[in-house]
Amino acid sequence: MKIIDLSHTIQADMPVFPGTAPPMLEAAHDIARHGFSETMLHMLSHTGTHIDAPSHMLPQGKNLDDFPIEQFFGVALIIDFPHCAGTSIEFKSLQQMREKIAHAEFVLFNTGHSQKWGAKEYFADFTTLSEAAAAYLAGFPLKGVGIDAVSFDPLEQSGNPVHHILLNKGMILIENLCNLREVKGEYCMFAALPLKYGGADGSPVRAIAIDMETKFYSDKI
Repeated sequence: MKIIDLSHTIQADMPVFPGTAPPMLEAAHDIARHGFSETMLHMLSHTGTHIDAPSHMLPQGKNLDDFPIEQFFGVALIIDFPHCAGTSIEFKSLQQMREKIAHAEFVLFNTGHSQKWGAKEYFADFTTLSEAAAAYLAGFPLKGVGIDAVSFDPLEQSGNPVHHILLNKGMILIENLCNLREVKGEYCMFAALPLKYGGADGSPVRAIAIDMETKFYSDKI
């Protein structure tokens, strides 16, 4: 068994969504003066590798703390789309993977864009989902969908239609994943556990993939 960290490190100089505040990490106590160390964290709920709850976009949508813990763990299918940089993943491409998607609880898109993390190019020409592709995924009983980019919608797209399509189905969305290329198989066990705070429209997560032998999934696929 191999556990792969799919999360970016939270730090003061990290990339953040354009127009939003970066996190602040302040030393509230230190060992020399207080006998213990403690850090004051100031950050938005959608900092770094994070989950979008339905309430992030929908007035009556669920918060993360409304979901059972099982929502954040399950079998994930990793789909590689390295050829789609700056374009969108289309319905026809996903339709060819219908059987594989049907055996998954999460779909994670590995576009290779996470390699640009820390560069200004990270917020440009990233792969997104077309509305038709999102509607197709919404037809499966998935717990969530993830991607190694800043958003499922282009930054210049008004209204965030892909978010709305998926969140309206009660899914969670995981953005800014990384290291998906390190997962060997098509399927893995996936976990993205949010902070448990009241009214959570989103939360930074420590997302992981558990890369295990194919036989582990024999009862799933």
